[in-house]
Amino acid sequence: YDLSCIVTWNACGTSHGREPDVYHDLVDSARGAVDVARELGADPAKVLVHGHSLGGAIAASVAALDDDAYQRCHLVLDRTFTDLGSIAAHILLGSPPNSPMASWLSNAAWASGWHVDTLTTLKSRSVRDRLGRVVVLFHPHDDVIPPRAQLREGGERVVQLSGRSASPHSMMLTECPEFAAVVRYVRTSVLR
Repeated sequence: YDLSCIVTWNACGTSHGREPDVYHDLVDSARGAVDVARELGADPAKVLVHGHSLGGAIAASVAALDDDAYQRCHLVLDRTFTDLGSIAAHILLGSPPNSPMASWLSNAAWASGWHVDTLTTLKSRSVRDRLGRVVVLFHPHDDVIPPRAQLREGGERVVQLSGRSASPHSMMLTECPEFAAVVRYVRTSVLR
């Protein structure tokens, strides 16, 4: 495979930079990373965006942008969630993902500019028609995202990770036995 360009990106507010005001600040920042890859000569048909946790939701949002520059982006969505309201209800309040509290938090997130619904984005016909290949990775024992809030569908390839760690959500993907198979799939099906 021809790997002509790698661009790494940390969301604003995660290590350096200003705190994001709304979710779209994060999407705009990630969009800039894709733009840099293209400006450096990356083949648009071989742009792959990997996002972990909130980064997975951001990656899906970038690929869903109604802009020809982001058409056919390939995605690896790594241990991300179906929607932010469900995960917020679980983390903040211990409420189940499909509870009335999760629904309320989803509505509050929408009103505050933090509405994130990864699964609905991926299932949208207009988005599906624009996307390249999508790989979804999840860990059944994720210590941050409960099973009912984990993104476990929406990809052409869905991989259940099985690595052992004190924090399955935060462990390096390279620590998972499935890592080699995921890399092989990306090399043969995405970057060919």
